[in-house]
Amino acid sequence: MRILMVLENEFPPDSRVEKEIISLEMTGYNVVLLCYADSQHPRLGNYKNIKIEKLKLNKQIKKKL
Repeated sequence: MRILMVLENEFPPDSRVEKEIISLEMTGYNVVLLCYADSQHPRLGNYKNIKIEKLKLNKQIKKKL
């Protein structure tokens, strides 16, 4: 089963989210994390084998969310 986890912050760091994803993957789920992008990290990537897709949002749009 595949899971898309949405985080309203940048990742990393968020140890709570990291632990949850690792637990899900250990039980056989395929997890992708969708979060906000910052200027220092690429849009697609991995962090400790966690698949990450990042969205770069305009600051005005981000404030409205």
